[in-house]
Amino acid sequence: FGDCEQLEKLNMNRFNTESVEDMSYMLSGCKCLRELDLYNFDTGNVKDMSSMFYDCEQLEQLNIKNFNTEIVEDMSDMFNGCKRLRGLDLYNFDTGNVEDMSGMFYDCEQLEQLNIKKFNTENVEDMSDMFSGCRCLKELDLHNFDTGNVRSMHNMFSWCIQLKVLNTEKFDVEWVKDISEIFFGCECLEKVQGVRVLERLSDEKNAQAMYLLGVYYEGGGETEVDISKAMEYYKEAAEAGFVKACLHLGDCYFWGKGVKKNRESALKWWEEAALNGNSEAAIKAAKERMKDNYAYALIQAEALADTAYRIGDSEAVLLLAEINTRLGNGTGPTKKAEREQYY
Repeated sequence: FGDCEQLEKLNMNRFNTESVEDMSYMLSGCKCLRELDLYNFDTGNVKDMSSMFYDCEQLEQLNIKNFNTEIVEDMSDMFNGCKRLRGLDLYNFDTGNVEDMSGMFYDCEQLEQLNIKKFNTENVEDMSDMFSGCRCLKELDLHNFDTGNVRSMHNMFSWCIQLKVLNTEKFDVEWVKDISEIFFGCECLEKVQGVRVLERLSDEKNAQAMYLLGVYYEGGGETEVDISKAMEYYKEAAEAGFVKACLHLGDCYFWGKGVKKNRESALKWWEEAALNGNSEAAIKAAKERMKDNYAYALIQAEALADTAYRIGDSEAVLLLAEINTRLGNGTGPTKKAEREQYY
């Protein structure tokens, strides 16, 4: 049924598939299918399921609960491009013989629920792009993943833009040759359980990994809380230009968390984050500059609030109004053109 682009309905209830060995690309490109019931499929002899549902971009309901996958070796791109699937229950999948899971859930944009708790990955060699583009996943628990034979994790979680918590406790990356861009585009990622992936990336000077190691040691993770070690990682990440690290380091200096309180250091890192497009840091720095209430400080505050405003932070509107009122009351130059020399 490959590339049956206009196919809307498909009844395969009486298909006898007990002797089938290859189902690769079976339904790929069926762009208009919205439902598929493969409950009666006997897949006990299938070895290849690669790209089976590739680019079924309208598919919303898929019944594969009875799939027998115990001798399947290739699941690469199996659900690649299934943009409308919101949930997949693969609890019964036996993946003990699978060697390739690359791109398995690639670009499943609306996938929110994914049950892969019983995945056996001990023979998998390629996990590149496995979850790439799963934009709605917020948590992933992969603590049972055995990655001892994996050679590539390139882009494994890239563009999982809502992913916040990831459990990789048992990940072994010793033999992984390519781990590049594994978290690329994961802007919301705040907690990674399992330190080995992060340490490997940190050794390769990955600023995001350094920041997440800081979070790991600050929160305890699987080890004792180590604030001094957390601060080391935050500083490395901030110095490498990672915006979240700059913001957090500013907070640490401002409140004296793990370091001695230092207002100027707090402002330095907040302003660094603001320069790189972080409105929260811009607002914090603007408010702190406003406390000084002299012309140059207010002009600096205005520049920071203006940055936040351009990013779309509504709080910046009130700050700008207050700053302009103060500047207009004789505490500094009133015309913006005159003030730009201070920016």
